Amino acid sequence: MSNIRIIAVEDDPLHEEKLRMNIEKLGYTLVSVVCTPEEVLPAVTAIAPDIILMDIDLSHQVSGIDLVESINDRFDIPVVFLTSFIDNRTFQQAKKTSPAAYVTKPYKLIELQSAIELALTNKQKASMDILGATEKGASHFFIKEGTRLTKIAISDVLLVEAYDKYCRIYTSGKTYTLRVKMKDILLQLPSSEFCRTHRSFIVSLNAIVNVDVSTGKISIADKKIPVSKSFKNNFLIRLRALG
Repeated sequence: MSNIRIIAVEDDPLHEEKLRMNIEKLGYTLVSVVCTPEEVLPAVTAIAPDIILMDIDLSHQVSGIDLVESINDRFDIPVVFLTSFIDNRTFQQAKKTSPAAYVTKPYKLIELQSAIELALTNKQKASMDILGATEKGASHFFIKEGTRLTKIAISDVLLVEAYDKYCRIYTSGKTYTLRVKMKDILLQLPSSEFCRTHRSFIVSLNAIVNVDVSTGKISIADKKIPVSKSFKNNFLIRLRALG
């Protein structure tokens, strides 16, 4: 792969210099190296890189894991963690953000290259798993199942749940599991009928049976869906608009 544009988040000058040399050897373009958490989101917004290489320990209260959570909420950009942490606890925390790869320092050049190229290949593949209905007024979209494209009626979709690196689309008749990001599915759903209530859930407003105000849970079919603080106000506004 060529013409790959990369942002690296790294606050150690020695690791930064090694990374610059390695990126040059691999023929990629290191557009920017960001040293502090405050600079990350503005840089990603301005540059829109193909991939982000993220250190975890940035010598700040905000860690690389925290930053990836924020990045995932706003962008569809694969992230590779480059870190000195080899303990299972840190890995499990990082894993929750669904990174494209987790590479520990010191790493070999081939390990870095493999992580970057697999991340981009998997993103391209995922973008082909859901097709179709972005135009206004569309009534359906298609998902890829093996060698087949299956038509999904938007009116049949009850909710979408993010699960690790996968998303589950629950319809009135079947559940589909795709290796695709929630943002890609959200693009296929009309904003007038669907609402995000949590980092891991999108719900059909028409499918809601009731909302338990005391617990903050939504009932859809036999499922209880949480409403997180960051999405609560928008969700309540949408409910009032329906009423």
